[in-house]
Amino acid sequence: MGNSKKSIVLALSKQSGASTNEDVISPKCHTTQSVCIQNISAKDDTSTCTQIDVGLVQGNKYYWINSKTSISAGVVYNFDNAIWFSGEYQVVVRFIGSTTGDNLKVWIYGYYVT
Repeated sequence: MGNSKKSIVLALSKQSGASTNEDVISPKCHTTQSVCIQNISAKDDTSTCTQIDVGLVQGNKYYWINSKTSISAGVVYNFDNAIWFSGEYQVVVRFIGSTTGDNLKVWIYGYYVT
């Protein structure tokens, strides 16, 4: 019997604290199976941050994979490059230049192979 795919769909939101760089981090992935993140979407509902970075974090180590310049508040920015990993990683989205009280939203879509 072949491998099967189990969907991953996460909707995360956070209110920005007193920092100009705010991270939204997914729950930890506890699997030794292969994980594929197919799409990450992010937006700052409140104000315009200067840049949005996406990557993986494991412990205190960050691995930045892609970034986009933000041009307007409320715009959804899509990152469609597939990210493959296994192990205890977390997806991280960093909003650079966010302001206190900003409503930050992240959507993560993908799957893991069983």
